[in-house]
Amino acid sequence: MTDSSQDYDVIVIGGGPAGLTAAIALADAGARAALLARRAPYADNRTTALLGASTEILERLDVWRRCSERAAALKTMRLVDDT
Repeated sequence: MTDSSQDYDVIVIGGGPAGLTAAIALADAGARAALLARRAPYADNRTTALLGASTEILERLDVWRRCSERAAALKTMRLVDDT
């Protein structure tokens, strides 16, 4: 961490799929965006299901081509609510 300060138009808090997408989209729109997320000491290997609109925005931001090779079509979804 440094003592230097910078001005941002927006700060996105959270480095999950939604936070990363928001930060990229804001920067792509011309905002001075900062992403504030914890640095995980390990890889987060959880599965994330992306529906049509999610992949469309990632394509528009030129991100999908970088991760599409690791994606697979969702064939079955089972939701479990333990409340």
